[in-house]
Amino acid sequence: MRRIMLIAGCIGSCALGTAGVAATPALAAAPEWGKCVEVAKGTGVYRGKNCLTVAAPGRGKFVWQAEPTAKPKYALSIEGATLSSSGGRVIKCESGEGEGEYTGAKTTSIAKPLFSNCKVTSEELPLFASYCQNVGNFRGEITLNEVVGELGYIEHGLRTKVGVDLKPKSGSAFGLFECGGASEVTEHGMGTGTFLELTGSVIGRIKPINRPFEELFTYFTAAGTKQTPEQFEGGEVDTLTVLNGLVTKTPEPTSFTSINESLNEEPVEIKGR
Repeated sequence: MRRIMLIAGCIGSCALGTAGVAATPALAAAPEWGKCVEVAKGTGVYRGKNCLTVAAPGRGKFVWQAEPTAKPKYALSIEGATLSSSGGRVIKCESGEGEGEYTGAKTTSIAKPLFSNCKVTSEELPLFASYCQNVGNFRGEITLNEVVGELGYIEHGLRTKVGVDLKPKSGSAFGLFECGGASEVTEHGMGTGTFLELTGSVIGRIKPINRPFEELFTYFTAAGTKQTPEQFEGGEVDTLTVLNGLVTKTPEPTSFTSINESLNEEPVEIKGR
């Protein structure tokens, strides 16, 4: 599996202590990307090396350092990517990849992720698959616009679940692509070509949390065309829509499923509480 990486950085300055130097950093506003850093005993805020338990006064040995680190970039790999629309259209891509960077303690960006060997089937022709691609791309290749993401709680309580909400950096569209085409010859004759625009936002759950790892996994799940989850706790609904057509754009609620693997340049921890 190729590696997928999500990245985040520190918003503002992070008040940190170093070994032997007094430090009085604020408690982390979880969820965040970062590191639990050991400092001189009595100068830290947390007791344990994962920065989960606040220490008694004068007993702290660790402080939380939000991203970015000296190496904030990651490699992104996407497996089993599928878009399912309410119009009965299913687009499956064999693989995907991209390069990202942590841009804040809670934020990330991915530069134009590329999906390969993308094919579409429909309710009318379930056994017939046609390639999907951007205009100018190789057959079956879909390049999305730059994507940004933000951490949030899917569930915050006895069982904490952390996710990332992905959306286009600019505007509302992830990208415009065509499935089939007037020049595509198939066993059913000449292709007709359908232009589709993917818009909106989508939430995936990230694992593991509360420990540093070089690899992080993001799971996008759905029940049919209904994304699960559709929103963060207390947040707005974040869903995807495919606009069918170039002139008269018919909206079709759409779900996205995939498993993304992130390979960080150095271990990164998601602080979930």
